[in-house]
Amino acid sequence: IGDSHVAGPYGAELERLLKADGNTVSTYGCVGATTADYISGTKSCSQGSTFKGVRKDYTIPTIKSLLANIPDVVIVSLGGNYINSPELSKQLAEETSDFECYWVVPAWGPYADEQTFRIFNIELSKVAGKCKVIDALSLTDYNFCGNQRFCLGEKRLHFDEYGGEGIQVAKQWAQGVFTQVTG
Repeated sequence: IGDSHVAGPYGAELERLLKADGNTVSTYGCVGATTADYISGTKSCSQGSTFKGVRKDYTIPTIKSLLANIPDVVIVSLGGNYINSPELSKQLAEETSDFECYWVVPAWGPYADEQTFRIFNIELSKVAGKCKVIDALSLTDYNFCGNQRFCLGEKRLHFDEYGGEGIQVAKQWAQGVFTQVTG
């Protein structure tokens, strides 16, 4: 489950890899989704969102209804969208912790700054111990801003907005997550 990154090249590649490995996969990638959205199940998803891997508009199912299908593995990949709802992040992690759960931290596009990292690390501590944490930043290597990885003021948030090279980085990210989940 996840946000716009899951609805984009990263999510599509991760789904492809998991299916090629013989897994049954249901991917929910909702543009702008947060932990609150997966708990409440009220967010309308559009603008390129994916429902079970197919691009369509839909309302996010609650995490409880998704888990009623008793998955073997749950991968939560919400980018930085869950920073502002720490208690709900903890609740979502607790709801998924009865399953083999992976919480993929963002690959952080070019817009991250020290304050974002500080807040993020505080919130991440609420997830740790409930789900296995995968650090996507360590799985990607891309200088978004010429010779630097980060630059404040950059408006492009998704790898595919950087063309073919960015899409390759999204696929690299998916490969790294796949390896950690199946390894």
